[in-house]
Amino acid sequence: TAIEVAVAAISSTQPQQLKSDISSGSGSTTETLSSKGIMKKKNSTKDKNKDCPFIPAAIDFADSLGAAGDDGTNGDFLFNEAKHHDGRIQLGICAMDKKARSKPMAEILSRLDETLFRVVFFGDDLILNHPIEDWPSNIDVLIAFYSKGYPLQKAQEYVKLCKPFCLNDLDMQPKLQDRRKVYDMLEASGIDVPRHVFSSQDNYKSTGSGDGNKQGQTIVEEFDDHIEINGISIHKPFVEKPVDADDHNIAIYYPTSAGGGCKKLFRKIGNRSSEFYPDIHEIRRDGSYVYEEFVETQGTDVKMYTVGPDYGHAEARKSPTVDGKVQRNADGKELRFPVILTLSEKEIARRIVLQFKQFVCGFDLLRVQEGHSVVSYCCDVNGFSFVKNSRKYYDDCAQILTEHMLAVMKPGQLLGFSTLDPLVTKVGNVDLIEQSSMSPLHHVARMLRQSGIGGGGGNSNNVNGDSDSYTVGADAETRSLGQLSTGVMSCDDPTLLEEGAVPVREIPRELISEPASLPVSRNVSVENFLSPRSILTYLSRKQNPASTTSLHMHEEELRCVIAVVRHGDRTPKEKLKMNTKEPIILQYFIDHSIDKDDCTKDLKVKAKVPMVKFLGAVRKITEKYEAKIIGTSSSTTA
Repeated sequence: TAIEVAVAAISSTQPQQLKSDISSGSGSTTETLSSKGIMKKKNSTKDKNKDCPFIPAAIDFADSLGAAGDDGTNGDFLFNEAKHHDGRIQLGICAMDKKARSKPMAEILSRLDETLFRVVFFGDDLILNHPIEDWPSNIDVLIAFYSKGYPLQKAQEYVKLCKPFCLNDLDMQPKLQDRRKVYDMLEASGIDVPRHVFSSQDNYKSTGSGDGNKQGQTIVEEFDDHIEINGISIHKPFVEKPVDADDHNIAIYYPTSAGGGCKKLFRKIGNRSSEFYPDIHEIRRDGSYVYEEFVETQGTDVKMYTVGPDYGHAEARKSPTVDGKVQRNADGKELRFPVILTLSEKEIARRIVLQFKQFVCGFDLLRVQEGHSVVSYCCDVNGFSFVKNSRKYYDDCAQILTEHMLAVMKPGQLLGFSTLDPLVTKVGNVDLIEQSSMSPLHHVARMLRQSGIGGGGGNSNNVNGDSDSYTVGADAETRSLGQLSTGVMSCDDPTLLEEGAVPVREIPRELISEPASLPVSRNVSVENFLSPRSILTYLSRKQNPASTTSLHMHEEELRCVIAVVRHGDRTPKEKLKMNTKEPIILQYFIDHSIDKDDCTKDLKVKAKVPMVKFLGAVRKITEKYEAKIIGTSSSTTA
């Protein structure tokens, strides 16, 4: 429909870049931070992260800790003095060095404007071995997140003491460590999760459907092809997950009709991510587990990475449940492919960011074809995660983080076009900025709730058939630059079912259908697509199908037909694949490689001259082995 095309076109628009001169990394290795003598290192982990880009205006706070000036002042004092003199926003990176100094993190931080931000690395030694009183006391914005070995409680105490603005809420991160709490929160947000049940040995009480008919202790009964936990039957194949999110020893149990057995999933080791054990049939009884139905996704998983509630980057990879073999490219990286998100998946991302209070967040989706539509189940929320190798993502992430931090700390410097502002500021006679702080997708969600579709309730809208005027409820709010600090993460649309949010599955498909392209009908403009009258007329037609009110929409039309044809009139290739250590072949490989220093990439030989040389090399090898065979046979005869 016209509305779904308009919403998809607006929500898929990519953020623009701030006009800032980001340093490319050239220049001296060190830079004086202040006249007191504190120095900034170009790269504190020289050997490990030598390929990481240079981060302008970065400082390792652990190096300044205890440093003294000529007047006896300590390093913390000098650091704070430098801060107050230059007026830049102090961005603290309080995470384990394996994450904080990784290449993806460096790619993002190197794109921040050094005239606006100073990046302050805490470092493992400071985080693990020093009290929070020794940590930097004047951090403005903090990026802190849990990973293995991270003292989360200690970081929480630091936030309470110094009160920096946290991009990812630390108090919510303990909930991410329990898969049961994650599923309960997803269900409370109206997000689909696989059908599941909890086998809890620690008296955990589910707020969702995880406990089944539990009364008192957990009751587990195991049968050949299914299990029953608290009266809930889960048939094989089903997935067994430890409740601890750090424990990746996940198992899949198969029915006897498929041969039985168990496939164990684990963190990638080399090129393996799972192994099959045909003799294991019984579930584990040594702790608390989540049991869920196996969701068939045709062999792919979708990994999604958000930066705020309105931006998401998605990639598909081969599922480890297929055969356990990891597909890698020539550089040794796992093969992943970009994914176009449906608007329902974008709504899932928005709710996860707001409900879990994680501005930068990663989660996993399982896409299933149900009838004529695609339904996405969320099976895991990982917290702070970023894309491993995407320049576009790094650019967008740095841009959105820059605007978000400026909106919070220095809204007066957020000038010009902003990704936080509405993409369409005026439609007809209606000023969207004055009406609401929400994107067009959020307008649709608000109208759905107010019109009563999906049981949302709220104020009613008045539709005037003779004009484009409309009236929104009393909760419409104005927006100013200074309100961005509260409007960015505190979107007015509810994220919980108890607050009136519509379950993602129940939102009308006409508004959350598959990704649409730009308008295909030249007779209908984007303004007409987004006009409040058009959207409200659509809603009134949904409530009153007999209504004859006309809405100018384009009809679907066939744009192209793509045919993939494989010829079948040729005989199969006669070829032999083999491994060889023959010196002549290896030398030929080296001679014809593009990069003489790195001969690990595949070599394709198609031109006539190198093919002739290869034929000559094979003939030499053949002659050599024929001579050996003749010599061996003659000595045997003698």
